Amino acid sequence: MRAQTDAQTDNKISLTIVTTSGAQVELTLSSQEDGLSVQVQVGKGKLTDAERGALQKLSDGFQSAIDGIAANPPGLKLDGLTQFDTSLLASVDLHASVQVGGQTQTIGFHADSKQRTVSAAGPAGTLKVSVDLSNLAIVGTAKQQAEAIKRYLKQFDDAQSRGHGDASLVAMFKDAFKEMNSKVTSAAQQAREQSPAAIWLNKADQSMTTGLADFNASMTQEVTSPNPARQSEHDTFSYQTSQSSNVGSNGGGQLNRAITQQQESHLSASYHESLLADVPLRLTTDKNSQNYTYHQIKDDASSKATIAYDKGVLVKATLEQSASQSTRVQKYMMGELISDNTTPQNATLSRDFLSLLKPLQKKEGATSAADISALDQALATINNLVYLQPDPLTLRNER
Repeated sequence: MRAQTDAQTDNKISLTIVTTSGAQVELTLSSQEDGLSVQVQVGKGKLTDAERGALQKLSDGFQSAIDGIAANPPGLKLDGLTQFDTSLLASVDLHASVQVGGQTQTIGFHADSKQRTVSAAGPAGTLKVSVDLSNLAIVGTAKQQAEAIKRYLKQFDDAQSRGHGDASLVAMFKDAFKEMNSKVTSAAQQAREQSPAAIWLNKADQSMTTGLADFNASMTQEVTSPNPARQSEHDTFSYQTSQSSNVGSNGGGQLNRAITQQQESHLSASYHESLLADVPLRLTTDKNSQNYTYHQIKDDASSKATIAYDKGVLVKATLEQSASQSTRVQKYMMGELISDNTTPQNATLSRDFLSLLKPLQKKEGATSAADISALDQALATINNLVYLQPDPLTLRNER
């Protein structure tokens, strides 16, 4: 395993692995002015041959994580550490502290059979992404998950553009979200095989959900006050998004299953902008520099899918969506406030998919290629509508 640390000092990366038998392995890399040191410790038990093999399979993932952390700016390449045999390894933890431009960037990662979590704090701000693996019934196909991740990454880009978020923070947040949600399908398939009597979603149910495991994700940019003449005006960027699902039964198990899935996002941001696109903003106490607009953004979006069956018959399939945006723009010229406008936008949308899905139920057991293709296409059309839509105008146009 090679270690890339550049010329930075006081960098430390540690990987701690606990096996299901209770043994603990800790590998630590640290770089200081006098060179690189590597320490390996095994405690609280002995490793079996199978556990050694499982550890060896993680080596490439650890190297990839090191490469990402050692980059400038640091990045997150952690998906290789999420793929391990949970029958042999109970948990994997990574902690890193590296110097970036004279400031400290920390990264923490944890994974076990029930959750994956990554957090980071550094010069640009903080982030945290947690994925819940305890409810694998809602996990869709690899193709569906890839589409959902792509949709969410676009939402993060849109939020950055609207709120003028820090590019490096959003890039790291996108890496964290993508990698914590990567390759969950195999775990869901294994759980389905091990517990066939549990409540599971069919294709129609999955069409009304994202296919992702439940998650909570947030990022907060470091607050700055770039205007010395008005230090109460801050540049900020804070974004949160989550998904929570419930799979249960009104009695009767699979035949009377009830499913809900809630998605939410919140954006709060503020920033200064030059009045002239080709003139950089250089705010000082001199009133001649006080020509700018100050923007304050507050956005909220939600989406709730509800599915219910009675004795195997679909009786409810609804989707409720809402989006609101508030944009306040204050315009200053020569230090004088000349306008202060707030623009609110709101939209809600309710959909009932019952009449569309009930006929498709009969095709669930289709065997011909034509029927399977028609079913998949119809369900993909429905699935395309279930994601969060933070833009009220777009949501209004979908009515």
